[in-house]
Amino acid sequence: MRDWSRDALDEPMTHLQAEMLLDLIGERLGAAFYNRALYDAQALLTARLEALSETVLELERPVR
Repeated sequence: MRDWSRDALDEPMTHLQAEMLLDLIGERLGAAFYNRALYDAQALLTARLEALSETVLELERPVR
């Protein structure tokens, strides 16, 4: 972060400034990343449950 500020802004960032910037980013974007992770987890679980359902159906035996 501090290297980025030195390169991009031609001014070094102090440790405190970097920490404050990360806190601000977390406050502003944290919920969006958290929600995206929830949606991704839900999609993964749905895919695995579908695969499990298919596996269970493959185990089904014919009825006479």
